[in-house]
Amino acid sequence: MPAVWDGSVSGGTGWTTVVMTPGAEPLEELAIRIALLRGIAPGPVLADLETDPRALDLAVRQALIDEPDDAYLLLVVDQFEEIFTLCHSEVRRRQFVNALLGMLTPPTGRTVLVLGLRSDFLGHCTAYSALVDALRDRLVVVGMMDEVGIRRTIEGPAEQAHLALEPGLVERILRDVIGQPGALPFLSHALLETWQRRRGGLLTLSGYTDAGGVRDAIARTAQFVYDAFPPEQQAIVRRTFVRLVHLGDGTEDVRRRQSQAELGGVGDDQALVEATLQQLTDRRLLTRSGGFSDVGDSQVELAHETLITAWPTLRAWIEDSRADEILRRRIERDARDWEPRKREVLYRGRRLAEALAWTRRHPSELSGKGRAFLAAGRRLRLVWRAAVATLVVAALAGVAWLATPQVRQWQWRSQATALGPTVYLAGGVALVGSERRHVAIASIRMEVHEVTNRQYRLCVRASRCQPPLEPADEAAYARGDPALSVVHVTAYQASAFCSWLDRRLPSKAEWERAARGLDGHPYPWGTARPTRAHVNAIVPGYSPTGLVPADSSAYRAGMSREGVQQLLGNAREWTATQLRYNQNATRTYELGPWNGRDLVRQLAVMGGAWETEADPADIAEVAEPTSFDRDTGFRCVVTAR
Repeated sequence: MPAVWDGSVSGGTGWTTVVMTPGAEPLEELAIRIALLRGIAPGPVLADLETDPRALDLAVRQALIDEPDDAYLLLVVDQFEEIFTLCHSEVRRRQFVNALLGMLTPPTGRTVLVLGLRSDFLGHCTAYSALVDALRDRLVVVGMMDEVGIRRTIEGPAEQAHLALEPGLVERILRDVIGQPGALPFLSHALLETWQRRRGGLLTLSGYTDAGGVRDAIARTAQFVYDAFPPEQQAIVRRTFVRLVHLGDGTEDVRRRQSQAELGGVGDDQALVEATLQQLTDRRLLTRSGGFSDVGDSQVELAHETLITAWPTLRAWIEDSRADEILRRRIERDARDWEPRKREVLYRGRRLAEALAWTRRHPSELSGKGRAFLAAGRRLRLVWRAAVATLVVAALAGVAWLATPQVRQWQWRSQATALGPTVYLAGGVALVGSERRHVAIASIRMEVHEVTNRQYRLCVRASRCQPPLEPADEAAYARGDPALSVVHVTAYQASAFCSWLDRRLPSKAEWERAARGLDGHPYPWGTARPTRAHVNAIVPGYSPTGLVPADSSAYRAGMSREGVQQLLGNAREWTATQLRYNQNATRTYELGPWNGRDLVRQLAVMGGAWETEADPADIAEVAEPTSFDRDTGFRCVVTAR
């Protein structure tokens, strides 16, 4: 950029420069920057970028229409890796990449694009073939700063601030920095701590040493500040720092911004929390933005991402509490979707038991909404137990009406419904299929796990379902293995069960939305390749021997972000979408929805099974709806109201 500004680049003094970081919403950030150039609202710019990647080139040329022909826009996207660490929407990520590349294609384009990317994220770019093509022969590797550059970094700012450097200080810093990758953030903090220990206008060697030097200054500052707090504030510090870390899924842990209200716990002394955060901010370990007069309005984040790796205490906190923190965030997320009338959102069975056990161990960690959410689930469980107890007492008393068919039907249906808890999946435009089509999907509630033998037995007992057509040597249903997914059922049997519960089979698109999210990530848990911890399916180094319980805790790492379990592996699942292969059986195409009753030729089955390899969630198989086998089951959905 200095070369452009000082005229070293021909015509550069007339160029317009825009520097941005992608953040969590890169396309919106880009739209805002371009709208500022044109002096218009960002909304129309964003709408254009969402629908046409070439719109960015047109917007830039319109912004430069009154500039000389040799005037360009220099667009610098710093920390480009944020599209992988902070942006969780694959749709937005691809739109952003396509918009950037779209403005480079036309021969009349007037943009020079510079991407700043950490080398350890270069491999992430290979998922975007057009980006790989653009980077080929244009990649510039920026190595570590040499001794001259580091010396200038130390001496230049000191000279501008009229500070003197004690003889030997620069040489000591150079010895600590040269040859150490990623040392510049540490150097920045070490110089700040050295300045705080200055004698008059002199930065001293003893001040640098007392600060901990380049490698230890950040960690020493953080530990010193933490140790100085009394125990009640230390607890606030620990909770705050852990919640300000985005726990990576196949990527590094990185910092994340949170509102101050989201950092609190039940029963906190708000004045004490404010005082603690202010002290951490004063020591430049946190940064805050927004209005502090309203606690909920303040945004907080770690001042240095290097704290995550450089401070051993924080690293230990993260590792010790990773599982607990993931569970807490899931409960808080589900609580946000809950309203008192939406009883179907509430946890049941094992999920409720695990959540309540966690709150007993961590009584002050959940927000008020989270605690109310679990309390409602506990009340529902008590009501259910009381109803069952009443029925038992009445039965023992010989009350004849309990033996009536209508009451038994209600009992069996209620039990089957309770054994199939559902989770809310927000509607929107989803990316589905290997061709990544945009499909509008309504909000639904999907069963957390595949339908089990226990549930299906109740439907058979109620004479609403036919028993599974299993052979004698695979008689899991007949043996009464209640927790296993029911298999050996046709699509018609699966549809009949779902109808009995006033539910239905999901469409292929709805199933993909559950497994891939709205942004179309390849696996329910994100982008990391499947392992034995994710799926009951064939993965490198492991081949399963059969079905596992539908809600097995062994594969919690493989559940979707909304909490749907075992979408991949275990039993493949029927859908209500007609699907056929083309003549060469090289691809599939959809023929439309199925109502669950009519005679049709073939349907889509999704998710793979325990005896197949763990493929991405967009892979569909074709099966005749009258067929049945030992690894095909189903789960039900209902349209959310």
